[in-house]
Order: sequence, then structure tokens, then C-alpha cells
Amino acid sequence: GRSTHYTLAYDYSQAPNVLAWRMLRGDIMRTIDGAYIFTATSDGGTEVRYDLTIELVVPLPGFVKRRAEVRILNTVRELKARAEG
Repeated sequence: GRSTHYTLAYDYSQAPNVLAWRMLRGDIMRTIDGAYIFTATSDGGTEVRYDLTIELVVPLPGFVKRRAEVRILNTVRELKARAEG
């Protein structure tokens, strides 16, 4: 594997409904854009949507992409469990 380094700029201008970010600089990525979007539900809860777009400088083999997707999904599941705990 290879490590990557990048710097993100966070955008709180739409808080508390949206917390967004974009990449300022990185070594193997062209872009990393993402956001958490919070929406009130009718039962008094909050639905959270996680949007993420990553564009790499070089294409990755399918197995590497799938491995990254699994790591991202696990991170979102851990966040969900913590928020509900």
C-alpha cells in the first residue's frame, strides 16, 4: 500500500445543516469533496447523509478501490453506532 497526504478546508457556512469540506492540496488526489447533511425527521430524530467524491491522479485497480470503499463504509458505520450510543 501507499500512504497519502492531503489538506482539507472545512466549510461551516451552512451549519448546523451542512458541514462540508474540499481538498486544498494532496499528493495522489485531484479532489476530495464531501459533506455531512443533517435533516430533521418527523419522529424528532436526525437523518445524516454522507456525500464523498474523490478523484485520483492515477487510476486504481478494482481491488484497491473496493478495499477503500469498505474502509469508508466501516468508518460511517462506526460514526452511526457512536451517534446512536
